[in-house]
Amino acid sequence: MVAAGIGFHLFNALRRAFWRVLTWFFLTGLIAAVVTELAGIFATGGRLPTALTHLVALGLFLAVGYAAGMTVLVGEIFRSLLILVRDIGQGLERGVEEGGKLGGVVARGMERLERRV
Repeated sequence: MVAAGIGFHLFNALRRAFWRVLTWFFLTGLIAAVVTELAGIFATGGRLPTALTHLVALGLFLAVGYAAGMTVLVGEIFRSLLILVRDIGQGLERGVEEGGKLGGVVARGMERLERRV
């Protein structure tokens, strides 16, 4: 039962992490590219930027997006590990409670057996 819960949480964590990484990659990369293009327009005095400006904007899009995406991924990994440890702890706690009940039943059975002997 614990293994199924772990698998469920891992799948959900991977799905959530994938979309968050992708979102932050494109969002921050797009902001960096737009700022670069605007700086190119401002630097040329209102004329359209050159191909070099476009290449720099593309490079910054990829670099800044990658950095933001990997930062989010590391945060998601830590978050998933914390959730996983919490769920394992709760599963073990339930197991100990059930084991305690079983131990009590066995002890009472042994007492009854001793009385009969």
